[in-house]
Amino acid sequence: MIRSRLAFLAAFPLLAIGCVTMAGTAQTRAANDMKCPEEQIVVANIGGTSFRATGCGQEATYNCGQSTANTLVCVREEQHAVGQAPQLTSAPAPTQK
Repeated sequence: MIRSRLAFLAAFPLLAIGCVTMAGTAQTRAANDMKCPEEQIVVANIGGTSFRATGCGQEATYNCGQSTANTLVCVREEQHAVGQAPQLTSAPAPTQK
């Protein structure tokens, strides 16, 4: 009886970790980045481990994955207001010597 309780308690943190999703991690990260309430952030998977987060008049793309510490992380790819294309800048022309 005691062993089964210890085994459950040892496994409990692993069960809690399994509830974390990439979409949820992207939503939390977007809420922090956009300074927008998490419940106003809408997250959509746009392929693989990439997510589009929209909320409070902003949108951004997040690429998610597992860190070396076995936690989910989402990194913001771009930033622009909803309905506006991101500003593209061209690279300077190579100079010849």
